[in-house]
Amino acid sequence: FFQAEDGIRDRSPSRGLGDVYKRQYSDCIISELPWGAFNNKLQDELLEAIYNSLDKKGDFITISFVQSMLFSPSKRFSQLIKKKFDTVEKTPIIWKNFPPAFIYHCIK
Repeated sequence: FFQAEDGIRDRSPSRGLGDVYKRQYSDCIISELPWGAFNNKLQDELLEAIYNSLDKKGDFITISFVQSMLFSPSKRFSQLIKKKFDTVEKTPIIWKNFPPAFIYHCIK
């Protein structure tokens, strides 16, 4: 009979996916995270992880809803990405979207 573990003992142990992912970078990350609902610490940690996951000149695209800009966390996030990324572009408001929204396009 064939045993599932036949030949497995001869292979080198896996380093795990974590080692593989640490060496890979993304050209683009698209997000619909509710940045305005996050506290400062979570915004900082998530944005740092996103930034560090991007390749040189990588793109980060995220949507924001117009009404969220009334709240401090969203205003803070807007300032945070402008400090973090070399280029930040903001689309005009997309009124046909429900709720109305705009998109940040950030380039590392």
